[in-house]
Amino acid sequence: MSRLIVKGLPSAYTEAKLRVVFEKYGQLTDCSLKYTKDGKFRRFAFVGFGDEHNAKRALSDLNNTFINASRIQVEECKPFGDETKPRAWSKYAKDSSAYKRAHPEEANEKSKKIKFDDTPMNKKKKLEHRDEKFIEFLQVQNKTSLIRPDEEDDGIDEEDLMSKLLEGISGDTSLSLTLRGLPTSIKQKSLKEWLSPIRVKGIKITRSTKEAAAFITF
Repeated sequence: MSRLIVKGLPSAYTEAKLRVVFEKYGQLTDCSLKYTKDGKFRRFAFVGFGDEHNAKRALSDLNNTFINASRIQVEECKPFGDETKPRAWSKYAKDSSAYKRAHPEEANEKSKKIKFDDTPMNKKKKLEHRDEKFIEFLQVQNKTSLIRPDEEDDGIDEEDLMSKLLEGISGDTSLSLTLRGLPTSIKQKSLKEWLSPIRVKGIKITRSTKEAAAFITF
């Protein structure tokens, strides 16, 4: 530890004054006050010592003392990403709660980006990107055994396939997908794996003697 962070400095403080305070403990390698982009002092600074022992003495003596009417906090300056590093406190630090309260529009924008993945249009695009993979998927499925599973195995004629599939379906079907020409051995699990990571609410499968069809809701 040879570099310190000094918080809570008076708003009108200067680098020259800060140097006077810390140079009593040894030679400084750097001393820098931090400002916003528009030049407003953020009331904290970094102070570096050439000797670690001097930095520790300064921290011990000056932490929680007063400069003018302001109580200052002097802490060890830890590397970025250090797990023991205190959470951001300044209202100018983007990861601080004060900054987030002052800039709710940024939090909303981030939330919108997350929600965008669940919009109907984006789901449709994801499905379109799977076209080529789905063709490969069907080719693999068609090479497997055509023994039909017991579940949802109606064995109906081809002309009745779609009417049987859509039987009993009502309400809003805007977030749905109908697939035909599937192998009769197709299972719900296989369709869910193909659609992953898109969240599927329900799958209904009907089968004829030669093909299967599926109605999928999101």
